[in-house]
Amino acid sequence: MRVSNSLLIALFLMASLVDLTTTLYGIEIGFSEANPVIAHRLDDVPSFVLSYMAYTLLGTALLWFSLKMGQFSRAFKAFALLFVLLKTFPAINNVLLLARVRHLSPVFTLAWKFLSSI
Repeated sequence: MRVSNSLLIALFLMASLVDLTTTLYGIEIGFSEANPVIAHRLDDVPSFVLSYMAYTLLGTALLWFSLKMGQFSRAFKAFALLFVLLKTFPAINNVLLLARVRHLSPVFTLAWKFLSSI
């Protein structure tokens, strides 16, 4: 199955938006951020949102570059697929936590920690 570059970029941006909004909503209703670096940045929400947008822009540029380089090597396309997959884990985990589906959330949390440590 072939996945279009536009779809991968759209999925990355959608996962970023879901991650951002669910993080902010979760903090607003009393949840705490597990990542200490992000937790510190949440003290100033406008600054956090701007830095998150900059991070997303940088990620989108890296994804676009990887997809363009995928024309020359399949490794770049594989990296792009993994990159989008990694971006979806925090978004899915946040949705599960907010929906109070606690039996699945640890699976995504552990998968995210494992994949981000590689």
